[in-house]
Amino acid sequence: MPLKTMLKTMLPGLLPIIVYIFVEEFFGVVAGISAAIILGIAEYIYTYLKWHYSDRFIFVDTVILVLLGAVSLISGNELFFKLKPAFINFLFIALFAISVFSSRNVILKMSERYMKNIHLNDDAIYKMKKMSLLMLIFFVIHTILVVFAAFYMTQEAWAFISVTLPYIFFALVFFFMFFYKFIINSKKR
Repeated sequence: MPLKTMLKTMLPGLLPIIVYIFVEEFFGVVAGISAAIILGIAEYIYTYLKWHYSDRFIFVDTVILVLLGAVSLISGNELFFKLKPAFINFLFIALFAISVFSSRNVILKMSERYMKNIHLNDDAIYKMKKMSLLMLIFFVIHTILVVFAAFYMTQEAWAFISVTLPYIFFALVFFFMFFYKFIINSKKR
């Protein structure tokens, strides 16, 4: 899955968390979790109505959001809701691990949906597998950080790690890829 596509895929899952952070700050935990659940359900309905099909990732993300949010509301413990990014990361870890360590490249298959009529040669597939390994490492580290932050860190630190850190990482990867390509192309001249 190309990085740009992954960012677009992750954003709907992060929006409820962003809403939770802001609403919780002004109106409390119950209002924050409730707003996040409502936004998650609204996002799913919107994407279903817009594209006339159920995107599996958005569906799974919404189900996890609603389940963990409901458990947090019922138990009165926001920890379950705070672990939602880790649960989503487990899905990414599984997809990238299968793609990296088996002959079945799930990420390539998912990418074909977004890259219609584009054929990847063996070199591009090899580079995609290397990028998948990098993404696997990132999601493992990010999951550990999210879980640690949910249990032991402040709300602000958890929010930074859960929402902002992935975008910083992806920006650095984009910058590195652009810089690397620039260096390679300048050496060819």
